[in-house]
Amino acid sequence: MSINDLTSKIENDALLEKEAVISSAKKKASEIEASGQLEIEDFSRKMAEEIRQTLEENERKVKASAVLEVKMKNQETRKAALEGVFAEATKKVTELSSEDYEKFVFKLVSLIPKDISGDVKALSPKSRLSETERALKNSGFKIEAVAEPSLKAGLKIAGDDFEYDLSIERVARSLKVEKETEMAKILFGQ
Repeated sequence: MSINDLTSKIENDALLEKEAVISSAKKKASEIEASGQLEIEDFSRKMAEEIRQTLEENERKVKASAVLEVKMKNQETRKAALEGVFAEATKKVTELSSEDYEKFVFKLVSLIPKDISGDVKALSPKSRLSETERALKNSGFKIEAVAEPSLKAGLKIAGDDFEYDLSIERVARSLKVEKETEMAKILFGQ
């Protein structure tokens, strides 16, 4: 074989090998591209699912927050209404006629044990001292009634080691606590 033939054969073989290498490289590049595309699609699906879950969780949080806010507004409204009711009730009790006020105090006095003894005094609003004394007497108590300027209505029975606070303020406060507890149970579902 001549040198030209040999050179031609080497060149043809090199050309064929070059084409085979290029073809193999293109095929490998296509496989890598396809694999990359699958990874991108898989990553996109995972991200879309994660975003969907995050959005749903955020939506639940926003709804829960809104529900709680509405419940708190309702509680504030109820509390304000309750305050108004007790303020009105206190006002009405202080404005009772002498006879009706005496009946009111008589009912309060009926809550006190009959066997109290010792140095006992009944504290009463100054303007309702006579009604308080009559209610105590009609209830069978021989207790001195003393004016207490800080009382708006009702009375306090005080002895050496006890005190029965039946003032309108204390009664209203007890009822408010009871009602606020009921409202908290409704609000927080306890």
